[in-house]
Order: sequence, then C-alpha cells, then structure tokens
Amino acid sequence: MDIQLDTTGDLLVSNFGISTTTDAVASLVQRLKIKLQLFKGEWFLNLNAGVPYFQEIFVKGVDQAYIDTIFRAIITNTTDVKSLQQYSSTFDRTTRSFSFTFTALLDSTNTLETITITL
Repeated sequence: MDIQLDTTGDLLVSNFGISTTTDAVASLVQRLKIKLQLFKGEWFLNLNAGVPYFQEIFVKGVDQAYIDTIFRAIITNTTDVKSLQQYSSTFDRTTRSFSFTFTALLDSTNTLETITITL
C-alpha cells in the first residue's frame, strides 16, 4: 500500500483523510516518477540518491543511448520490478522532452505491464 499522490505530486486527500492505493501498477508508476524527479544531490540525507541530471544528462553532447542506460538502471533497481522486458525512448530536441515506454515483469503480480513516462 502506498500513499496516493495527485497529478501535481501533492498528497491526495479525500473525506478529510490521506488516500492510499493498493494497485501494484499505479504504485510502481508513482514510485518511478518520484525517483525520476529527484535530482542527485538534492536530498540532504543522501546526496547520492537521485538521477544525475546536472552531472550526466544535462550536459552538452550527451547521447540518447547513454541516457537510456541511466533510466534502465533506475527502472530495474526499483522495488517490484523483477525484470525489464522491453524499453524504447524518444527525445524531442525542440520541446526538450524525453519520454520512454517500457514493459516490465512485476514481482508482486508476475504479470507484464507496459508503462509510459514523460519527463
């Protein structure tokens, strides 16, 4: 069970209480989005936690394959992801948006789920 967040990342409150979710896929997507939004060095209790955006991704000349390697590692090191079955990404230089779709085998349900995340 996870505390449920709304689309802006704030706690979802209903009936004067904090909402929770037990849906495995929704929880996984939420955990991944949280992990992907944390910049390395941002959390004072663990300066190594987070994505190395400034150190390795937002640098001149970085290629998409290297960025994919970073995100694949984040996905496979996430709780409830047993294995990564398929991964594809797109990078739009005009809008500077990066999105990826992956299919993962989940530990909790032993089913394949396809998930798309846009950054």
